[in-house]
Amino acid sequence: MLPKLAILKPLFASLALVFSLLLPSAAFAHSGHDHSAPESGLIHLLWLLPAIIAIAYAGYRLVGSKNDKSTSKK
Repeated sequence: MLPKLAILKPLFASLALVFSLLLPSAAFAHSGHDHSAPESGLIHLLWLLPAIIAIAYAGYRLVGSKNDKSTSKK
């Protein structure tokens, strides 16, 4: 019998996190531009924007799901 999908999702997420932390930092490095250029800070800051949006969305979904559960009990 196969394990339920709900059990596998956290397992795969944990494994992905562990493997990404164990990879050498050279795999995450990138070249091709000057880090001392004035616009490099802005470019790197813009790469954070999708992460901020994803975290905000996840927080919104968590708060929304808690509100749904509390209103359904009434």
